[in-house]
Amino acid sequence: MFDTHAHYDTPEYDADRAETLRFVRDAGVLHILNVSYDMTSSARSVALAEEYPFVRAAVGVHPLYLRDFDDAAKQELQALLRHPSVVAAGECGLDYYALKKRRTGDVVLPEADVRRQQREVFAWQLQLCAQSGLPAVVHSVAAAQDTLELLRAYPTVRGVMHGFSYSVEVAMECVKMGWRIGIGTGITRPGARKIRQVAAKIPIEAMLIETDCPYQVTESMRGQRGDSRMLSEIVPEIAKLRGISPEEVVLATTENASRLFF
Repeated sequence: MFDTHAHYDTPEYDADRAETLRFVRDAGVLHILNVSYDMTSSARSVALAEEYPFVRAAVGVHPLYLRDFDDAAKQELQALLRHPSVVAAGECGLDYYALKKRRTGDVVLPEADVRRQQREVFAWQLQLCAQSGLPAVVHSVAAAQDTLELLRAYPTVRGVMHGFSYSVEVAMECVKMGWRIGIGTGITRPGARKIRQVAAKIPIEAMLIETDCPYQVTESMRGQRGDSRMLSEIVPEIAKLRGISPEEVVLATTENASRLFF
């Protein structure tokens, strides 16, 4: 199995990171993409990938972590993207859901200004992907149309729409442009109608699996810290929806992720 979105560099794993990653490997998770959200986590992700050969890094800046993203940070990110353990940019994108709570310094910025800043930084990271040939890991929440518009503006860039939360129609638009769709822990929740529809209907060639651990967990892990072993709960749900075996899901999603990131 290939967990295409995890955050093992975070403090939640400081006490038992090596042990957890050993358990994960023993459970059949052969590859992990450790995804970053700011410059500090980008540096940590690269260090993690250097230490564990089965881990690769995505480096980038999340739309809700733009406060300290200045010219020096841009130069640092460009340098990190050239590191041999880095296989993607991200997570980058747009998140309009919590704009009214965003702050820069001590000033609450107008929503229109924050949206504009998010779009500019997302576009800049897509431009880096276009120049480098690296794929992007995209975080998009409550911003479907603006996200699609920016993806269309960079037609040579490919990547994954992580933690997908939109409709089948939006998913198919992404697939038409050559993008993959990340199916995560939400599919294990009984009321997750949208993502279950997406998992049932998109081409299997466009599907990746992910956990977003430790920030997301499966239904059975509520209140606990998750890890990549949660893929073993995600895979059977996809298999049931598609009427295929779990082994077919594992084979297809591992091949899809390997083609995109390796």
